[in-house]
Amino acid sequence: FRVRLTWDKVNFNDLAYYKIYARSSLFPFSNIAKTQNTSYEDVLNEAGASREYKVTVVDKDGLESIMPSDYAKGKTLDAPAAPSIVSSVFTGNSIQLS
Repeated sequence: FRVRLTWDKVNFNDLAYYKIYARSSLFPFSNIAKTQNTSYEDVLNEAGASREYKVTVVDKDGLESIMPSDYAKGKTLDAPAAPSIVSSVFTGNSIQLS
């Protein structure tokens, strides 16, 4: 189960990398990754899970931009519904389900 984040490139000569922050529920944001790309794929371990994300910029001297006040919300797909077995018929050497 994955959430893919993308954002616009920052035009900043001293850009070193982006830091990705995430939180679940009302917990504070915590750093989960850094990347030089303008995308990140977060792997979550359950269907229908959601997280909130923020991205900052870090320059070559290690100075980090202010964390934005807004966030992006990501959610994995819900699990598909289980099939319903309405009837079963034994035909001697097999069982037919419908």
